[in-house]
Amino acid sequence: MSALQAKNRNAPASATPTEPAQQVEPEKKPSNKSMTVYVAQDVYTQARLAFNATRTAESDRNWSHFVEKAIAEETRRRAALHNDGDAFDGVDAPLSPGRPLSED
Repeated sequence: MSALQAKNRNAPASATPTEPAQQVEPEKKPSNKSMTVYVAQDVYTQARLAFNATRTAESDRNWSHFVEKAIAEETRRRAALHNDGDAFDGVDAPLSPGRPLSED
């Protein structure tokens, strides 16, 4: 075995392929958009409890996935209720910042 390995190490240059190896670039995934939101403490607590209690049953990859699914579902609900089920059109402009939630 060692003789075979030594033979391969000392192989002449002509034994190497004449074409350079093609490097395959990994497919780039689109980046997710980070965001900061403020929610009432009781809503946040219940959401975390629901996530922790059901993450396996609901196949949530992580907290971000849970939140993304919740936003997507609310978006679908509003499209069905207010836009005949069609996606909303318009210009995607920055949202104005909201005021902090009151401490009740």
